[in-house]
Amino acid sequence: VDIRIRSGGHHYEGYSTGDCVLVIDISRLNGLKLDKKRNILKMEAGAENTEVYDFIGSNGYVFPGGTCPTVGVSGFTLG
Repeated sequence: VDIRIRSGGHHYEGYSTGDCVLVIDISRLNGLKLDKKRNILKMEAGAENTEVYDFIGSNGYVFPGGTCPTVGVSGFTLG
């Protein structure tokens, strides 16, 4: 069985859907943790750009994550 991983709200090339495939949805793995002393943001793979922008912006930082709000971190990283 082919396996697909889904982290965000869409897919351009069909990599997160298909017929007769096992889809593993990691979108609920969306934790964000900011270490302000070290300026390090830890993101789980299912966090979407919107969640990252809201979280990081409310703490005075910026994030160069692109323009589509529903892209998941793993999709952004792999894309």
